[in-house]
Amino acid sequence: MKADPRLAAKAIGIGLTPIIPLPVVDELLRAWLLRRGIRQVAAEQGVALSAQAVSRLAHERKGCALGCLIGLVWWPIRKFLRTLFYFLTVKECMDSMAEGAIRIEMVRRACEAGVLPSQSERVREVMFETLKSDMGSVVSGLVRHRGAPGHITLEGSWSVRWVYWLVDAGGGVATCDAFSDRLRALTGMEE
Repeated sequence: MKADPRLAAKAIGIGLTPIIPLPVVDELLRAWLLRRGIRQVAAEQGVALSAQAVSRLAHERKGCALGCLIGLVWWPIRKFLRTLFYFLTVKECMDSMAEGAIRIEMVRRACEAGVLPSQSERVREVMFETLKSDMGSVVSGLVRHRGAPGHITLEGSWSVRWVYWLVDAGGGVATCDAFSDRLRALTGMEE
């Protein structure tokens, strides 16, 4: 995983969206930032992704109508609970930021492996399989880790170093490595 200041800025933006007090706006901004980061990292790797492929890679597995209805009902309760449990909001922001950085790094690795843009649907499935099985809460990973991570060389501004320290300490490097292993299996089956 390479420390990238622009990716870190997008990950911080993604991580701060849960504190936007407007229902739906927070999710729309989060999705926009994630799509933008995916498009940027693919372009840097020389891969031109279609709008459909970018949407597929950034897509969250939620039902839109049901999610909006639940969001409207749940939103006042959630905002009240966030007031009482500020730590949970900070934790959610940190987890969201780390997940955004990890997902964008996964796209970088998929571009390097040569499976994008041709297999964006399959790459998205591998991303979700990996995130579901290998990644829990980054903050919980930090608590369990209890040591200096040291898998990523931390360079750049404090915000870049902080994003990548969080990703590294929370187990993000291992998650990206598991994704790379699954990608190798995917490309190995095709050969």
